[in-house]
This record gives sequence, structure tokens and C-alpha cells, in this order.
Amino acid sequence: MLSLTADDGELSPSDEITIEVIQPIINQPPTVDAGVEQLTVTLPDSATLDGTVTDDGLPTGTITTTWSVVSGTGTVSFGDANAVDTTASFSEAGTYVLSLTADDGELSPSDEITIVVSNPIVNQPPTVNAGADQSITLPNTAILNGTVSDDGLPNPPGTVTTIWSMVSGPGTVTFGEANAVDTTASFSAAGSYVLKLTADDNELNTSAEVSITVSD
Repeated sequence: MLSLTADDGELSPSDEITIEVIQPIINQPPTVDAGVEQLTVTLPDSATLDGTVTDDGLPTGTITTTWSVVSGTGTVSFGDANAVDTTASFSEAGTYVLSLTADDGELSPSDEITIVVSNPIVNQPPTVNAGADQSITLPNTAILNGTVSDDGLPNPPGTVTTIWSMVSGPGTVTFGEANAVDTTASFSAAGSYVLKLTADDNELNTSAEVSITVSD
């Protein structure tokens, strides 16, 4: 409060005024969050970038945002590098660090996000083992103990079909269950037979053979 007084030698009236003094408004840097700490992407998929930016509106009331590459094994293409929420596509697998920067004309903080990009999972053929070679005497049957393993691709169907067949031999072969990995085989005549177990995952198939020596 300030007071103004006038004095003519006899009288001295005064008046007062109140002045409120406030601190100047100081520009604060924008607040930037590039999103979750780490994303995992499988090629050729793109990463969805979900950033957030807030600001106090100073000094001009406008703010610009930019995504950029800090490090990585390949190149990165942004759907819109100036949009807070956008996408990123990658030229090859590897670990990438991306940065989101917000600039209010005076201050330009940034935040980073790590993205791990992996190659697509490629279907591998089934692994097949038809078991050990063996010898039997008629009229006994051969016990076939095959093994089949697979990576579950493609999915669908995610399943493997198996079948036993005869490759060579002097007679005919009757399988207890031709589509079962573990089954039996009966022979019409003595001799040397080669049997085959085939596994098919609907894209790729693999076979393995076993020799059966049949005696009278």
C-alpha cells in the first residue's frame, strides 16, 4: 500500500493506493512421454507409437512434435513424424531407440522408447524318426515306434498328419493303423522290407525310413 500526502504548511491530506505485485509467469518445458518402455514387433508389422505431450501454452501457445531415430540396425519410416500418435515401420530386425521431441519455441524436451523388432517365424518341416531297424520271424508282427515333432506352424491348422507306407519289399504289408506314429506291421512273405513314416504339417512334409528283415 502506498500513500500520497500533500502539505501546504497547515493542512496535509493524503490518499492511499494498493498495488499487488505478482511473480512473472515463467515458461515451463513441455511434458513428453513416448509411451511404454519397450515394444516388441515382428516383421513386417509396424509399431504403433502412442505418445503424450502436454504444455503450459507459453510462450506462443503453439507446440511442434517430432519423432526421430536415436539408434537402430536399419531404417525407420514414420507414418507421420510430426504426429504424437503414429506408426513406425522397420527395414530389418534389431533393437531400435526412437525419440519423441516437443518444442514450444523456447524449450524442447524429449523422451525415448525402445522397440525390439524380430524376423517373422518361419514354418519348419516336422522332424521324423521311423525307429530302429529290426528283424522278425513270421508270423510275428513288427512293432513300429516312430517319433514326430513339429513347431505347430502353420496355424491354422496347427496339426500334423502322419502315415506309414511301404517303400519296397517282396510281399504286402498290413499296418495296424497306418496313420498312427506307433503301430504294427504284418508281412505276407519273408524278405527285406523298407517302410516309411511321413509327417505333413499342411505345408511341408518329412519322411524317415526303417528296414525290417522278415524270416520264415
